[in-house]
Amino acid sequence: MNLGVLKGLNYASKYLKEDVIARGGRTDSLHIVLRGEVGLFLSYKKPAQKLIKKYGSGDFFGDAAFFLEQNSPYTSVALTDVITISVSRRTVADFMADEPGLAYELMKALAERAAQIDAELIKRAGAPWLELQAAAPTAVVSEPSVASARGANAPAVKSAVAGEAPIAPPEHVEFALFPEGHISHPLEMDVADTVHLMEKSYVCPVCKKSFKALRVKPSQLTIERTDKDMRNRYKGVEPLHYDVTTCPHCLFSALTDMFQKPDKPNAVPPQELKGLGADVHALFAAPRSPMAVFAGYYLALVCAPVYFMKHESATANLLLKLGRLYGDCEDTQMELATTQKALDAYLEVYMNLDLTPPQEQQLCVITAELYLKLCDVKNAKSYFFRAKTTEPGTPRLVDHAEMRLMDIQLLEIEEEKAAKQAEENTSGKKKK
Repeated sequence: MNLGVLKGLNYASKYLKEDVIARGGRTDSLHIVLRGEVGLFLSYKKPAQKLIKKYGSGDFFGDAAFFLEQNSPYTSVALTDVITISVSRRTVADFMADEPGLAYELMKALAERAAQIDAELIKRAGAPWLELQAAAPTAVVSEPSVASARGANAPAVKSAVAGEAPIAPPEHVEFALFPEGHISHPLEMDVADTVHLMEKSYVCPVCKKSFKALRVKPSQLTIERTDKDMRNRYKGVEPLHYDVTTCPHCLFSALTDMFQKPDKPNAVPPQELKGLGADVHALFAAPRSPMAVFAGYYLALVCAPVYFMKHESATANLLLKLGRLYGDCEDTQMELATTQKALDAYLEVYMNLDLTPPQEQQLCVITAELYLKLCDVKNAKSYFFRAKTTEPGTPRLVDHAEMRLMDIQLLEIEEEKAAKQAEENTSGKKKK
């Protein structure tokens, strides 16, 4: 930004080296660096502290939180002695009148960022979860196309609504948001199951168009068993297949219980959605398919930081569910990769958001289970212990944490016995 147009220093603030300029959370100030260097930190002065970006003379920061009124997970710190111009919502009108030249430079700089605003929002949320493929960002459709997929030879998919004509989903759609390593997976799905599924009518809160989508009937969910990590398994249906709702018109996607409640329905659509072709839209107009299940999760990950003010927990939940889906498909590589991303997301929530004791306890249990899945026993024990000792805590979660700590202890005893036996066997062979 050209600072030569600055007329005075009426809005200037001085910070000494290592001073905190702005902490994470809701802020109403935009900062322009006149002199010195500012660092943007994630988890500042915590074990997971990370320097995200540096700003020098002519740079500005805090614009997303200032203009979009969203929470920021970052803390800005003076790396040297710093002078900034700080503009609050209360003083912005006076600033534009007093410093028209600098205000124009600021608007020009913001316009230059506009084309990248969606990607920037994801970065500012501290969670660049989507490792997009290096290929072109547009969806590619191979033959046969959607038109031929709906031809006489295409297999029809039954609708869950009696008497409604069957619709054939598009085939051979390559989805640009799938990360490297993702492959097509079959899922056991019966979209004609009228016992567990119903077709619900929606009006998309973003594009205002109507559509129908399958969702699970809560009254028909019957728990068959509960895994050690507290995941419920249900008779006849897997709710994970229907936990994300996608508008087939604009591709706005979110966890089903959040779909109709975005905080920012008029936000600029994510850049990643603009290159997706008509076949991708058709994918979600047809009854749910395995590909649409996975695609819906990745669309929801793109949409979350754009359309929701407090999306961090939803992002972590999406990644947790997605990791479980890969696990159901026995795709160990993608399961572990996604589990690591889910763990990182939950740690961001744990370290940066204000949580009630019950929320903290639940989060500790989830985090511990994710550490355990990744074979990090030390950290798993630490978070199970936190869940056990959180007050006031939920007795059920306290019991679960105690049980899992006992499981780990038994596992460690068995491993110690095995190691000792192996050592004795080795020692015996050497004596012979």
